[in-house]
Amino acid sequence: MSKMAGKSTGSALSAYIPTIPEMYVTAIIGVMWMLTTAFYSNYANTVFIKEMESVVAHNLSRFAGSALLCILVGLFTAYTKPAYKQYKIFLAPSMCIVLMNVANSIALKEVGVTLTYTVKSTIPVWTCLYSYLYLGERYSYGIIGALLTSCMGVALAAAGDVDFSLYGFGFAVVSCLSQTAFTLLTKKALKDAKLEKLPMVGFGTSMLNATFFASIVYQAEPFMGLASPNVYTKAANGVVGPTNALLADTIGFPFDMPEIGYAMDFIGLANTSVYNFWPLGLVLMAASSYFCEYGLNFVYVSRVSAVTASITDIVRRLSTILINSVMFGYTFTALNGSGIAIGLTGALLYALLLNKESAAKAAGKKMRSSSPGPAPASPAKEAKKSPAKPKGRDKSVSKRSSPSKGKSPLRKRK
Repeated sequence: MSKMAGKSTGSALSAYIPTIPEMYVTAIIGVMWMLTTAFYSNYANTVFIKEMESVVAHNLSRFAGSALLCILVGLFTAYTKPAYKQYKIFLAPSMCIVLMNVANSIALKEVGVTLTYTVKSTIPVWTCLYSYLYLGERYSYGIIGALLTSCMGVALAAAGDVDFSLYGFGFAVVSCLSQTAFTLLTKKALKDAKLEKLPMVGFGTSMLNATFFASIVYQAEPFMGLASPNVYTKAANGVVGPTNALLADTIGFPFDMPEIGYAMDFIGLANTSVYNFWPLGLVLMAASSYFCEYGLNFVYVSRVSAVTASITDIVRRLSTILINSVMFGYTFTALNGSGIAIGLTGALLYALLLNKESAAKAAGKKMRSSSPGPAPASPAKEAKKSPAKPKGRDKSVSKRSSPSKGKSPLRKRK
């Protein structure tokens, strides 16, 4: 009785809850991914690298923090709990995550945004090439033209002073190719692990693997010419000098609060040391922003094709460039603005063409499935093909050959 009541209650509730089409759910996830990157991750990553001066520790903080968040959330729900027994399936995507993030940070530090984003704007081209050579997928000239238009838009949007060095350019290429491989391998790993409906489980498993690989790279950082201050010691033991009237400056906030400093003077705590929680806050922001950004990335990649994921990544980069210029006061020229417009136009054309071609394919399949079979042949043709059997009994068959009822047709030996 209780089960029946539960079913009737569930059906009654579902009548009031509107069903959102999968296409709109996917679009919402993609927009959330872009907004999280442009506003939250953009700020957290830029400030971390500027103040902590360690690109490897930056990525290790993101991987380890995201893995910890997946485990903590997995204590209450199965949607993010890492699949420990299937960690081997996600080894390749995890290695690509470490490569693409560390290489991207080094490239940004060595050659700047312009050259790095110009190289990485070719990711959709590499994705199409792989799909063409190994998956047998074919694309129309319109879709290829839309992809190239978007790539050109990213290059113009990031245009500025180019600081070329072979070292930084090499890391930009590594980041580009490893991100292409990451998108393709993630889709394959989710399918092999049968986690296409639970992509956050795959994300948590990948983060555990990435933490292991990134910790090895972090220990090898001095040998890579990337020696930097110990970030985690600075975050754990962030004791600063005496407080003063501008306490806000001491703890790292971007605005002054002199009234707090005066109050500290009044109660006799002006000469005591206080802990600076800003470095620890940067580590936590890097971890939580990556958890949100790439958690949404895993969910989105599991719902779309590799090429669609790549073109969405282009729009994400365009929005990041625009918000980055506003947030940190970088110079934004008319050339950059035209690049954003061209890139968005290419992405829009891609979406429209893909939707049109998908609708045409679906209509073709529907027509083939609903088309009637071959028309039945006329009676005259049927008569010619199979002559009618003569009526009556076939005399060619002897009576002896037909076994009598209840007796064996074989004669008994004497």
